[in-house]
Order: sequence, then structure tokens, then C-alpha cells
Amino acid sequence: MRETLAARGPMTRPLSAVLNEAAAAALRAPSVLNTQPWRWTVHARSLDLRVDARRRLAAVDPEGRMLIVSCGAALDHALVALCAEGHPARVELLPDPHDPELLATRTSS
Repeated sequence: MRETLAARGPMTRPLSAVLNEAAAAALRAPSVLNTQPWRWTVHARSLDLRVDARRRLAAVDPEGRMLIVSCGAALDHALVALCAEGHPARVELLPDPHDPELLATRTSS
């Protein structure tokens, strides 16, 4: 019988350490011309993904679509890392309409 990672429940490591490692794992995500146009903010029980508009390549990506897709790849990498540690994903996309740089927040379940 196969057991899923999320079914095992959280491991015994501190959540803050796991969140930091998830943000670090996201650095391996592919991005448009390897610009890594994201920033992570690690809180005690949550992880925020922000777009770093300074890294947008206006000549290559005038609408910023590839920038957002790149951030989505980083979010996916972070979520896989969290799931592998037994922390299921609960993500709120675009959580603050007054903060357009904040793309997603992952909170603890």
C-alpha cells in the first residue's frame, strides 16, 4: 500500500526551517532567461511570494506574462518542497488587492 506524503502529516522539524528551505528550493525553478523575478518573505507560519518587477525584461516580455509564469514555477517548487516535508499546501492567490506585488501566500493548515 502506498502512502502519500501529505497523508503522513507534518514532520517534527520546526515549520520556520521548512519554510526557509522551501523558499530556497524555489530558487531552482525555471524562469524567463533565468531572471528569477520573485522574492520570498518567510514568516513564522507562512510564506509570501512577491513579484520582483525590477527583473522583468520589458523587451522580451512587454506584458509581464512570462514574469508571472516564472513566479508560478517558483511557487510550485516551494509547494512540492513543503509537501515532501509533510506540510500540505494551502495557498491563497492574489491575497491583497491593494498589494499587486503579492502574488500568493502559503499558510499553515
